Amino acid sequence: MRSCRHAHGSMVYGTAKRHLNGTATRGACNEQLRDITIVLFRNVQPSGNGNSHSVRRPPEHPRLRASAYAGSSDSGYPLDCRWSAIHTVAQRALFPKPAQRTYATDMLTMDPPLNPVLPPVIDLFGIAVFALSGALSAVQMRQTFITAAFFALMTGVGGGTLRDLLIGAPVFWIRDQYVAPVCLAVALLAWLTPVRWWQGRLLEWADALGLSVYAVFGTIKALAWGVPVAPAILMGVVTGCVGGIIRDVLAGRPSILMRPELYVTAAALAAALAAAGITVGLSASLSWALAAAAGFTLRGAAIHWSLGLPVHNGPEGADRA
Repeated sequence: MRSCRHAHGSMVYGTAKRHLNGTATRGACNEQLRDITIVLFRNVQPSGNGNSHSVRRPPEHPRLRASAYAGSSDSGYPLDCRWSAIHTVAQRALFPKPAQRTYATDMLTMDPPLNPVLPPVIDLFGIAVFALSGALSAVQMRQTFITAAFFALMTGVGGGTLRDLLIGAPVFWIRDQYVAPVCLAVALLAWLTPVRWWQGRLLEWADALGLSVYAVFGTIKALAWGVPVAPAILMGVVTGCVGGIIRDVLAGRPSILMRPELYVTAAALAAALAAAGITVGLSASLSWALAAAAGFTLRGAAIHWSLGLPVHNGPEGADRA
């Protein structure tokens, strides 16, 4: 009834008052209007095309005056106008028109699809690797445990959170009882142990594996939720990279977007191959394996040989050209 009142405003209130023997208050008027909708419901018949409804007049309601249907001029409204106001309120409440199907309405009304699912152990391990990189950034800056825990959580779930918000899916870690505790436990581990334990390239290689796997996972999940191919690829990149970007911004250092190393490029390769595999009809598992392997290989080559994208020469280079 709230939406109907906003839609029709004083016209509905004034019309209903005159139909209902001068009801004086809006609350009482709404109670009577609710009773009328019940009577209308009993008198509603589907029309010939089956997609709309008509109402037999007059409905039998003890509070309706006969003069309302006799064309009396006591209300100042024409008969058809007064009938139409209440009829419209009741019909819209009882038989709402189906909304036009769009991506936005589908996200609000569709049943959740069958999402791609990682084995829980692998999923938590990947989140833990991302969270550890965030916690270590805070530890290297000599921050408190609270800061380390915040860095760990934002780095571990940042990309997946933004992806779920953009595609209209429930945020994954809010409904998982293990993700947040794992991030906090990793932060505590990083804060209590010497930093030298985590130096070297082992963590970097683990991060490369997590990057490729979650880029593929984000793409396939976006496709499962009805996102078109190109935005789904971007959702894969978001899943793999945004957590690291948040970590770098919080730490006050140049983010991975501002460095020429092949990081975002590896995530984009994995996401694009995953979307291509699904598009041509490969199974999700096969697409996942091939795409993740390709992304990990590119990122691993960048780690081993220090590969990076070419950078712009700047104004001086442009002038020389």
